Amino acid sequence: MRMAAPEIVDRMSIDYLMWNAYVDGRLSALAEPVAIPRAELDELASLSERFARLLEKTIDLVLADPALLAFYGFKPPLRRMIESERARLPITLARYDAFRTPGGWRFSEFNCDVPGGVHEGAGLSDLIGGERSRFRVVELLTEALCRTSARPSVAVCYASGYAEDLEQCEFLRREWTRVGIRALLCNPENLVWNGRELRCFGEKIDVVYRFFPAEWLQEVANFEDLLSAAKSGALPMINGFTSLIAQSKKTMALWHERLELFDAAERELILGHVPRSESFRTAELDRYRRERERLVVKRQFGRIGEEVLMGSHCGDEEWEDWLGWPASEPHEWIVQERFDNLPVTVDGETIYGCFGPYVVDGKFAGLYNRFARDGFIAFNALVGAVVGA
Repeated sequence: MRMAAPEIVDRMSIDYLMWNAYVDGRLSALAEPVAIPRAELDELASLSERFARLLEKTIDLVLADPALLAFYGFKPPLRRMIESERARLPITLARYDAFRTPGGWRFSEFNCDVPGGVHEGAGLSDLIGGERSRFRVVELLTEALCRTSARPSVAVCYASGYAEDLEQCEFLRREWTRVGIRALLCNPENLVWNGRELRCFGEKIDVVYRFFPAEWLQEVANFEDLLSAAKSGALPMINGFTSLIAQSKKTMALWHERLELFDAAERELILGHVPRSESFRTAELDRYRRERERLVVKRQFGRIGEEVLMGSHCGDEEWEDWLGWPASEPHEWIVQERFDNLPVTVDGETIYGCFGPYVVDGKFAGLYNRFARDGFIAFNALVGAVVGA
C-alpha cells in the first residue's frame, strides 16, 4: 500500500502543520484517496446533521431534569462546570466517528468537547483528495468566531504538553490571523479573570477556543476563577462546558435506555445508526463474560481509542481481567454491541475505515478519515482522503 510522496509530506508538514506524518517510524498518509459511493457520503452528511440536532435536544433534556443529569454520574467538579454556564450556547464544532457496516452507517462516538484532526482533514482534502472546497470547517468556524464581533480576540487554549494538540491550534491560529482575527496560543492557566473581563497575556479576550478537555480543567490552578468567569457570562467558549453531555459516551446509553424521551424520527435514527448501548452494570458481569465476542466496553471520556475494551481482541482469561477495571467504577463506563466494519481495498490491501464527519453550527463541513489494518482505530491509524465514486 503506497504512502504519500515525500513532496506531499513536506507540504503537509509546512502548509498544514501535520508534524506527525510519521507514526511508529512509518508514513501514516495514504497516497491516493479512498473511493466511497457518493450516495453513501451524501447519506453520511445528512445523518451527521440529524445527530447534531439530536445531541442539542439531549443536552436540553438533561439540563432540565436532575434525574437525567444524575444518570451520567459526573463527579462534582464536572457538575459544577456544567451548571456554571449562565446561558447555554449550542455546540459549535463537533466530529463524529462513523463506520460503514453491512446494515448501513453506524455512529460509535461523538466528539463534541475537543474534536481534533481539523488541520489533517484540511490538508488531506487538499493535497490527496484534490477537493479543498469540500472541507469547510475552518471557513465555518471562522464565521462562528465573528458572530458577535468582526475582529474578535481569541484565546486558542490547549494542553501545552501535547505537541499533537499544538499542531491543530497553531494551524487555526495562523488561519485566523490571516483574516485579521487576533489569536493567542495559551494554556488554561494563562486565562486571567479579574472580576470584570477575561484576559490573556494582558489582552482582553472575546472568545476562548478550548482545545483542552473539560474534565482536565479541574486540575488547573485557576479552576475556581474560570468557573466564576463562566457564571458571569465572561467565558464564551468553543465549545462550552455543556458539551460534556454530548461528549460522554453515556449519552448513547441514555438514548437506548430512555427511547420514550424522543420522537419517532429520533428513535429511528438511534436504533438504525447507533450500536445498542447500555450503562455498565456489575450485576451483568456474567453476561458480559459470556458475550465477549460481541461486546465493546468504553469509558465515558476515553479518547483516541484509549479506554476501549474490545472482547473480540482478547481471550476469555484476558477479558475477565479487563472487566475488572470498569467493574471498579461502573458509573464511568458503557457496554456497546460490536458491529462489523466493511473493509475497503487500497492498492490490493484490505483496510478498515473510521469516517469522521465534522459538523459546524449544525452543518456538515467535511471529513477526517482514519484507517487500520486490524479494524481498531487508535493513535497510530493511517489517515487518508475520501472521494465519492
